[in-house]
Amino acid sequence: MDHMDAAASARITEAVRTIRRGLAPYRARGLRTAAELDKRATAFLTRT
Repeated sequence: MDHMDAAASARITEAVRTIRRGLAPYRARGLRTAAELDKRATAFLTRT
């Protein structure tokens, strides 16, 4: 996601949403790294 900021396309936005869906089971287990990545994905989605 670090390199996706420059390009805001529907394909990239959908990819980030897919990442968030894939992280859901790991967030539910309380994995800190999954929560951090989800936070970054959420921030990316609010900027686009």
